[in-house]
Amino acid sequence: MRSRILAVLLVALAALLAPVGSANAATPLTATLTCDEATGTISARLSGAASTMAKGTPVIVDFTVVAGSSVTTGGTSAQDPDLGKRLASVPTTIGSDWTVNVNGYTKAWNPAAYSFFTETVRVTFRTADGTQQYSGYRDGTCTYDTRTHLTLTCDPSTNTFAARLEGQNFLPGQQLKVEYYNTPVSQDTADSLRWSTSAYLAAQQNFTAADDGSWVNTAYTQTVSPHYYLSYDVRAEVKEQTTNRIVARATAYCLYTAP
Repeated sequence: MRSRILAVLLVALAALLAPVGSANAATPLTATLTCDEATGTISARLSGAASTMAKGTPVIVDFTVVAGSSVTTGGTSAQDPDLGKRLASVPTTIGSDWTVNVNGYTKAWNPAAYSFFTETVRVTFRTADGTQQYSGYRDGTCTYDTRTHLTLTCDPSTNTFAARLEGQNFLPGQQLKVEYYNTPVSQDTADSLRWSTSAYLAAQQNFTAADDGSWVNTAYTQTVSPHYYLSYDVRAEVKEQTTNRIVARATAYCLYTAP
């Protein structure tokens, strides 16, 4: 079984492109959500430097579930029952070095009951009296998936990139949709800047699972122009066509070319 922990750093008005290495040297403020198979718990945390806020500011840190879905081992999908709920509110103070370290909620979770599970927490700040909310947020996602596998092939000899997504133990004839999101890092020449691009929807396709519940999808391929450096970090999400609910997720990375 595969358990993935994704710590996703989102800023409300972030630019699409940013030069690699141009970020503040301080540890970024990051929300982390962990689906722990060993302990059977899901736990949320916020840590890092809140460098846009004044040192010593008292705040309330809120942890709210903003997305989530699951599939039981029997194949039944469901929306996260905690969707939209604020599960923790923690008073704290911005440190003298802007550091914030806050544990949010922890709840029980039984991985043996699921073939797929995902949840996303959004972390926000309020004033100490709780009357006003600060702008900006951080999201953290955890995903547990036993049914899907993503393979990337980066072949500079043929100038091609290809993704292969495989699934098993889905419902026979299930109507599905896949979406591929890519986060590339590229550098055209040795003396040019290296750019990191925010995740974007690169390809999508509707398809149907076979009678045995298996399927293979190769919708995301492309011809790649020469680069000094190029890497692809791809996330594939599979949704039910009937509900638009996420029922599978897989990630993979490949280095197309490097000096």
